[in-house]
Amino acid sequence: MNSKRALVQLLIVLLVGVGSVLCIQLLLSTDATAKPLLQGDELEISKVESSDPIQVGAQLVYTLTYQNTSTETLSGVIITDALDPHVTYVGASLAPDGGLDDRPYWTVGSLTPSVSGEIVVTVVVDSVLLNGSLITNVVTIDSDATEPASDLITTTVAAPTLTLTKSDSHDPVTSGAPLTFTLTYTNTGDAAATDTVLTDVLDGNTTFVSSSPDPTGGVGNTRYWDLGTLDPSDSGEILIRVTVQNGMGAGTTLTNTAYIDSQQTAPSSEVEHTSVLSHGAAVSVSLAPNTADVDAGQSVSYTLTAWDTYGNNWDVTSSSNYTITPSAGGSWVGNTYTSEIAGTWTVTGTYSGIFDTAAITVNAGVLDHIVICTDPSGLNPAGDHVMTTDDSWTLYAAGYDSENNYVGNQSVTWDETGTLDNVSGSGTSYTFNPSTAGTSGTITADDGSNTDGTGTITVNLGALDHIEICTDAIGQNPAGAHVMTTDDSWTL
Repeated sequence: MNSKRALVQLLIVLLVGVGSVLCIQLLLSTDATAKPLLQGDELEISKVESSDPIQVGAQLVYTLTYQNTSTETLSGVIITDALDPHVTYVGASLAPDGGLDDRPYWTVGSLTPSVSGEIVVTVVVDSVLLNGSLITNVVTIDSDATEPASDLITTTVAAPTLTLTKSDSHDPVTSGAPLTFTLTYTNTGDAAATDTVLTDVLDGNTTFVSSSPDPTGGVGNTRYWDLGTLDPSDSGEILIRVTVQNGMGAGTTLTNTAYIDSQQTAPSSEVEHTSVLSHGAAVSVSLAPNTADVDAGQSVSYTLTAWDTYGNNWDVTSSSNYTITPSAGGSWVGNTYTSEIAGTWTVTGTYSGIFDTAAITVNAGVLDHIVICTDPSGLNPAGDHVMTTDDSWTLYAAGYDSENNYVGNQSVTWDETGTLDNVSGSGTSYTFNPSTAGTSGTITADDGSNTDGTGTITVNLGALDHIEICTDAIGQNPAGAHVMTTDDSWTL
């Protein structure tokens, strides 16, 4: 029994010794400056703001209240106020000991039990913040003998929110046509927007005409409107009228950019794109060439250009119809006319029921052949002809081109065939005066390269004009003075 008790006592001594050594080592390893922490909430701090929500650009006042709730005097008391990055420090009822501009602190020093204090901090909220943004402020109090205590407060920002919409009419728009933009603006935020300005930058291919209301200023394609103060829910509309430059190609896109800005907001923009048509419906056409002068057999190619109300023009040659005065003859292949008959004619080009006309003068071409005619204008070829010895017949050597257009009378050599009286001579015409009845044949003309002949000419005896006493049976010997005897006879 005694031996067991002695063993237990020895173990107790050993355990106590080890524990004492560990405690001594722990004390030696501990920082000699460590806080002798007090129990409970010995330091308290709280904060209130002057306004929630707070408008952008306004002053915001924080009231910081602190107190020593312990039963001991606390030393090394310091208060730190962490400001939101979207506010600017203005001042405080107690000048900070440092930490400006975003983290001012106050060294309170010793604070006796139950003693409290107050610091009023003034800041200014940034002028440009989104509506509904939160401003956060954290204040902290600490001492040598306590853990830090803090209070966090958030304040909602009341700011204007400017919205801008834009529409165009018409889209697509015809090149050269009027175009209207409608700009609608609204303040959908919770605060007024001051010094509000709306600016519109027109496309370089448009020209400003007018607006409702009139712009405050600006020149050329940049105009602006001073809208002043827009309270929450305020809205308005601006109509801008422009003219689109004509002659623009299809597929062109116009860009119009509008901006709205104020003292409390960042600039916002709205872009409108408008497609351009190169032309509208045709209201007139022009045919070219307007006049033409060609020789028979030559060709002329025509072009037809269409025009709309706004002065745009485009080529419609391949989609148009072409005609010429019917008596002009000739032929069309598409828009190309090959001439035939000499004269001045009217060409007509038609597109979508709209037409224009042009004049074409077709001249006779080079000499191709001759035709003996009975008139000096080459209109009546000389066919078969019956005449008497009393008659005369004047013939003309008419020249023609390959399209049978009269070129003019040609100088030729005249001759006869058959039993006709002799024909000889040269010139552009010949007058045949037959004297021998019962003859027939043709008269020919030869210019050295071309020949022609009349139809068959038949010469008959002329009509009775007078009588003459002759001494022969065939009227060859007129009876003149005659001496005879009573023995003679004289047949007449």
